[in-house]
Formats: sequence, structure tokens, C-alpha cells
Amino acid sequence: MAYSYRLLTVLILASIVLFWPPLTFLALIPLVLLYCLKGTRYAVGGMVFAALAIWLLSGINFISLIFLLVAGIPALAMGILIKKDTKVWPVIILSTTLLLGCLVLLIVILEQVGQLNFSLEMQQILRDSLDKAYQFYKNRGVGPEELSLIKRNSWRILGILELIWPSLLAISIWFAVYIDYLIVSKLLRRLGITVRSLPALRQWQCPDWLVWGVIVPSGLLVSDKILKVAQQYWLYSGLLSILVVVGFAYFIQGLSIANYYFHKAKAGKLPQVLFYFLVALNRDLWFVMALFGLLDFWINFRKINKTVAIS
Repeated sequence: MAYSYRLLTVLILASIVLFWPPLTFLALIPLVLLYCLKGTRYAVGGMVFAALAIWLLSGINFISLIFLLVAGIPALAMGILIKKDTKVWPVIILSTTLLLGCLVLLIVILEQVGQLNFSLEMQQILRDSLDKAYQFYKNRGVGPEELSLIKRNSWRILGILELIWPSLLAISIWFAVYIDYLIVSKLLRRLGITVRSLPALRQWQCPDWLVWGVIVPSGLLVSDKILKVAQQYWLYSGLLSILVVVGFAYFIQGLSIANYYFHKAKAGKLPQVLFYFLVALNRDLWFVMALFGLLDFWINFRKINKTVAIS
């Protein structure tokens, strides 16, 4: 019994500490562990206790709401799916969807009570980031002409980012959930609980229907002169965001094709690390990888059985 209380105390304290903004996405981990190790009662108790403690420490009511929604509910969902031995990618995708849904609900609530204007906050964050980048180059002694070019390009980038921020938010949340699952699965295995491992990158295969996520938005954007899509901000932003999210999925598939051939050639880790590092630094290669991932739908570079989807 004492062990149970020590475990509960440690995990609750961990969840409170992890509420520090830069590490908020890790708050799912202790709650998933609580559910998998001790069950629903402990997990729900940990959620409520941590939310109350955060509220008492911060004095802000909505902080506890953030914890319960954005961390608690998706953590419970991930724990339930793991305990049911669900395949890895459905766990990550469903947890990401739920986390994103909770975040959107929270944003709506905060905007309704006048505590937040999310669009303005996002624009301010983007502007601050670009201003810091501009100051960085200025402080490094970059010439006036180069600085002028950087500033013009920065405002162009800002305009693009303001259109596609929903997709960037979704991708960031997916990545956070992916990291959470990696950490949770390793910790649970060390504690003697069987958890499904992530399949090898070379096995990544987007479902066939995802290609419509490229065809339909692209068709609507191409027919812009007829449908006047660009004049409807939310529709235009939504279509671009869908393309970015789907493009990210095909980017991963492009990397999986490269990983497949690295594995087939029995290449060492150093060539692979150098390749991925080069891709990370070169934006043009992002599009090349995404293009290869999309073409894989028709060409099937790896000759993978098309009935096999993401598992």
C-alpha cells in the first residue's frame, strides 16, 4: 500500500512540475503511467489532484482546466488504447486527434470568456520569432542590402505562416504525442508491461485514401478564379493547412523509402544520419521527399503489399 501511495505522489508531482510551459506536452506521460500501472481511479485522481494543486499554486482557474482537458483526457485515451493492445499508429493518431480537439475546445472557451484572442496571439508569436531572427542577423554584422532582403522574405514567410498555422499546430501536437508514446512505452517495458513497439520507419505506408487529401484541396485551389477561394480566408487557410498536413505524412513516407534502400544496401548509421541531417537543413529536400512519398502511391518504390496500411 505504501508503494502505491509513493507511486501516486511521484507521478502527481511529476505532472505538476511538467506543467512548466516548455515541457507541457510531457504532462501526458505520468498520467498514462498511472492508468496503465494502477487503473482508472488512480489516473482520474491524479488528474483532479494535479489540476487542483496547479490552480491553488497559480491562482488561475483556467490553468486547471487546461490540465484536465489538454493533458488529462488524451492521456486517459492513450492509456486505454495501450491497455487494449491497440496498434501503435492508431494509438498515436487517435490521441493526437483528441488532444487537438481538446485544445480547440479550450481555445473556444477562453475566447468566449474574453481571456484569449488566439489568432492575435499566434500572429504576435510569429512576428516576435521573425523579429528575433532579424535581430540575430543584424547583430552578426550582416550588410544593409542583405538585411533588407531578409526583412522582405520574413514578411512573406509571416504571411504564409499566418495562413497555415492550423496545420503547423496539428503537426506539432502529433510530434509531441509521438515522443510521449516513445517514452511511455520504454518506461512500461522496464516495469514489466508489454507494449507494442513502433514499426520500422521503412515500413511506413500511408493509407491509399490519403491521396484525396492532395487531389481535392489542390483542385479547389487551382480553380480559384471560378470559386474565389482566395477571397474566403478560412476556406483558403483550411485548404492550405490540409495540404501541409497531408504533405507531412507523405514526407515521412518519402523518408521511409530512403530508409528502406539504406536498409537494403546495409548502409551503416553514419550515412543515414548525414542524409537525414542534410534533409533537415535543406527545405527543397522536404518537397522532394514529400513528392517521392506521394509518387509511391502509383509507383510503389518498395514493392510493398498495398493492402498493408499504417499499423
